[in-house]
Amino acid sequence: GLCRYCILPCVITNMELDKHQQAMIKHLFKNGRMKKSEVYTVVPTGGNRARKLDEMKSWGFVTYDIRKYENNTTFVELTEKGKMIAQRLIEIDQISEGKVPENQVL
Repeated sequence: GLCRYCILPCVITNMELDKHQQAMIKHLFKNGRMKKSEVYTVVPTGGNRARKLDEMKSWGFVTYDIRKYENNTTFVELTEKGKMIAQRLIEIDQISEGKVPENQVL
């Protein structure tokens, strides 16, 4: 179904984007490309972080860049779709905090 906050199909409910995944996607949006270990800093240990990030990759929200010759370091980056989702999540946060973007009328 469509999210009542945005025009995109609601990935939060349809794909069950949980609070940890939302935190990771917003962290990537604010900071850009980063190492997988840096993405994990916003999620508690033991929170199935790797599985949750892999899930977002399978949905097309993030891409991996594995550097074999740099100690197999994996870099993570949002796709265009991921950036759109992150922007919507941030807008939803702002609305829930009472900060409605100026160009929006409720």
